[in-house]
Amino acid sequence: MKFGGLQKTSLIDYPGRISSILFTPGCNLRCPYCHNWRLVLNPKGPFLSEDEVLQILRSRKRYVDAVVITGGEPTIHRDLPDFLKRLKE
Repeated sequence: MKFGGLQKTSLIDYPGRISSILFTPGCNLRCPYCHNWRLVLNPKGPFLSEDEVLQILRSRKRYVDAVVITGGEPTIHRDLPDFLKRLKE
């Protein structure tokens, strides 16, 4: 799985928790109000690999309570379930 971006710290995306946010490229919808349209309409990269993302998140484990996965649209990626298993480890 590839990621179009990572925000290391957010205090608003997971209420009551300190979270990191992962942004997935691509989407099957074309919402006129999309806040990540560049990532949705023209996902050219650069991208982060699963291993890069997991390494960053593991290094921040003491400071982050949750991970938010957004997009684009995360559920169009077939390898999302496998990534989530790795993330939980």
